[in-house]
Amino acid sequence: MLNIITENCSGIGVGKFVPNIIPFEATKGVYLKVITEHTWEVLNNWGYGTNTRTDWDTRITELLALNAGKGFHLDVPWGLFEKGASGGDFSNLQYLKTVCDELYAAGLYVFLAPMIFRDFRSSDTASLTLDQQMRYLLPEDMRTHVGLIDTPDVLASQAHYRWDYAYAYIKATTAFGYDIKTYNTTLQTRFIRFARAVCDWLGNHPAVIGITSTESVNGTPVWTGAGGFEGGVPTRASYFVGKTTIMDAVNGMFKRQMVAPSINYPNEGTAVSDPVDYVGDWHAVAATKKFALTGPNAQWWSTSLNRVGSGSSPKGANRYYTDFTGPRIVQWQGDEFDSSVNGSPAISTTADYTQRYVDLYTRSTVGDGGSKFDLNATHIIVQRTMTPEIWLGGVTSGVPNVPDGVTIPSLRAFLNNATYIPQDGKAGLGNQTVSYIT
Repeated sequence: MLNIITENCSGIGVGKFVPNIIPFEATKGVYLKVITEHTWEVLNNWGYGTNTRTDWDTRITELLALNAGKGFHLDVPWGLFEKGASGGDFSNLQYLKTVCDELYAAGLYVFLAPMIFRDFRSSDTASLTLDQQMRYLLPEDMRTHVGLIDTPDVLASQAHYRWDYAYAYIKATTAFGYDIKTYNTTLQTRFIRFARAVCDWLGNHPAVIGITSTESVNGTPVWTGAGGFEGGVPTRASYFVGKTTIMDAVNGMFKRQMVAPSINYPNEGTAVSDPVDYVGDWHAVAATKKFALTGPNAQWWSTSLNRVGSGSSPKGANRYYTDFTGPRIVQWQGDEFDSSVNGSPAISTTADYTQRYVDLYTRSTVGDGGSKFDLNATHIIVQRTMTPEIWLGGVTSGVPNVPDGVTIPSLRAFLNNATYIPQDGKAGLGNQTVSYIT
């Protein structure tokens, strides 16, 4: 039976009541990460987006066909759930509560990601204007800017806005996204208020077991002058201090949830002119503060993510999993299925895809004693929408460094195959020690 805790959204302190309100063992398994399908009702209410109830029902059906499927990881875009001329209207969270009610009725659990620090240009927003796209990142009253500019850092045909609360970062030579200015005290106050509203609505919901964020990396600013990132080492450092301030407040609110900011970079160390080891700084206190551990990539070929660390080269984010005493939530996203990209193993056959699945599972659990060292996962989150189609399988076409026409085996079918994965209802996750969840 669930022990309902009241007044858990004060944000005072970091003490956690997590231990046994939900039997922790019951939550272990595989979770499907979706970006917008679950927001179909709030999108329809706003008049934006392309999702329908059918899309969301399809995702639920897909997850329920997985023996170890325990629930979903759901993005909670700030701009969709706070409205009003000066903000403060959180009534759209009723739609998110409905989603959580439905999932709990189906016996499923939920990780919520309300702490979206950056915009990934979801395909759901492709047909929208830039102002409209920003509703996935900021509430309407905070989508203000100081003028349209062109800079040498983007193509002549591109323009972007210098937003008051977000800066444009370079994604590629032809694209940019946005990071919110976490160092801005007004934004911090408002973002924490939004988190408290999510907690008021869902902090005691029996389905909600975890709170996460987008990845910790900060992008290279397109514009470093006034209205851009603001530039300079102290300001860059304050960007990460702002994230820590926000996540500490969130951890203090959600007493019965695992709270796990997604940590990957930066950890450049002292060998560069702009030394920041946010990864090391964060993990130095994560267990003491009773945070859970997660990161966006389980890959073993990235030097920055996996280095042992010595001298001016800090320890990589994935190196912290093996001995971490709290929950360890491992994520499989698009990069995990790359072929010959940034050191990833080549994929040219169906068997190669299956081997990648085997290697990812080994890596996430017991490890191989070598480069694929153990991450000791207590939970695994799999990104649903990837190119190429991995979850349900498909055939390659235009996939970098993979021949066209290769049959991609279904990752879901792989996870349901006793030859590879224990069919115990939690994908063999559950033997690892977690000291502050009992």
